[in-house]
Amino acid sequence: MTRRIFGAALLYPILLAPHGAAGAEQLARLVGQQVIVRADGAEAFHGQTAAAKLPGGMMLDVLRVNGQWLGVTRGWVRSSQVMDCGEALRFFTAEIEARPNARAYSHRSRLWCHHGDFERALADADQAIRLDAQCAAAWCNRGRGQAGLGRIDEAISSFSRAIEFDHSLATAYTHRGRAWTEKGEFEKAHADCRQALKLDPKSNVAYYYRGRALARERRSNEAIADFTHAIQLHPGYVPALNDRGIEYVRRRQYALAIKDFDAAIKADPRFDRVQVHYNRGNAWFALGMHRRALADYRASLRQDADYQPALVAMAACYAHQGNFDDASEWQRKAVEVAGRADRNELLATLDRYSLRMADE
Repeated sequence: MTRRIFGAALLYPILLAPHGAAGAEQLARLVGQQVIVRADGAEAFHGQTAAAKLPGGMMLDVLRVNGQWLGVTRGWVRSSQVMDCGEALRFFTAEIEARPNARAYSHRSRLWCHHGDFERALADADQAIRLDAQCAAAWCNRGRGQAGLGRIDEAISSFSRAIEFDHSLATAYTHRGRAWTEKGEFEKAHADCRQALKLDPKSNVAYYYRGRALARERRSNEAIADFTHAIQLHPGYVPALNDRGIEYVRRRQYALAIKDFDAAIKADPRFDRVQVHYNRGNAWFALGMHRRALADYRASLRQDADYQPALVAMAACYAHQGNFDDASEWQRKAVEVAGRADRNELLATLDRYSLRMADE
């Protein structure tokens, strides 16, 4: 039997636990949440076929629950093979305390990456490597931690070591591709993402990072195509929705952009609301809908009061309305948080607003 979930086909496994099984109510609450794979080797099924082996520490988005099976972007997984995010840190820590080994440290390192705690991710990856110098997953997680800390060259070196120890590790190619993009080495980024997709054709993350490289090169049509592939594989994948929206803004396709930003905010309100609201505000601004633009810029600033682009946009929006008092006030706030490189240009704009205010 095939069901359509957000436009993606998921095949039910043949053998299912009865719907009244213990814990069914708790499982039902996981829909729309994220879960963590307990150990290497968890199987994702399409029908009767085990379609993929999943690594421990991997994060999955739950789309549907059927009995004791969870429908995720990779297929269907047994609920016993995953745990909720709150349990995962305790689980891996207890595993390390009971039997310290490279895999346990590597799994927890991957979890720290999910949480954005890159210092701890790096510490756990280093400990895993001390226990097993050829643990490819640990080298990959080490690279993710280094990249998160802005140490891009070191990250590339770590991803390369991961690939050296496991040529089939698609994640290492994907994240090395992302790192190459940060350095502006776009051809290398494309090559790594292509290899990742060859190894794992259903990697929405590899499509996304290749799209980011294409966007940086201003190859908008190709970038949108890759972001769209990522969204088709994972309809709630917020980074791809956000970045495709940015490309639509660049192409002045504002209605499509707003639709993507709306979907991003709805899919995961926790995802970098500073950036998504700012981007949607820019689309409203371009359409001349200043009240909505201001509301989004304010939403962005509620999350980060010193976010300079939103402060500048607030000022510009008020200026377009002819309200140079408020425009000057917001521009002064932007000047206060500006670095030395931006300060002169911002002051020049403030002077223009002040002159217009004096003329009124």
